[in-house]
Amino acid sequence: MLDFKQLQEEGEFLLVETDDWFTAPNGQKFKSVWGKCKVLDAKDILGFKPSQSTNWYLQIGDNEKAMFVAGCRIHYAHVCLKQPSGNDTYKIG
Repeated sequence: MLDFKQLQEEGEFLLVETDDWFTAPNGQKFKSVWGKCKVLDAKDILGFKPSQSTNWYLQIGDNEKAMFVAGCRIHYAHVCLKQPSGNDTYKIG
């Protein structure tokens, strides 16, 4: 079972499927992303608490390569320690 407290503090490698397609920094469209993830409060990402919006985000990767997915846009998330081999997942890490 996924321990969200551990995920929030230390991070874990996850395979995350989003509700919709997204355009990655390489210009290609993907519906899933893989990398080390952390749960963050919306205020930590945006600098303010949005009203009537998602209240948490999943950060995949770190530094300049980080990607953020709103919690409400995550369809599935799986612990996945080994990098997926296919080309249909955007990989950060």
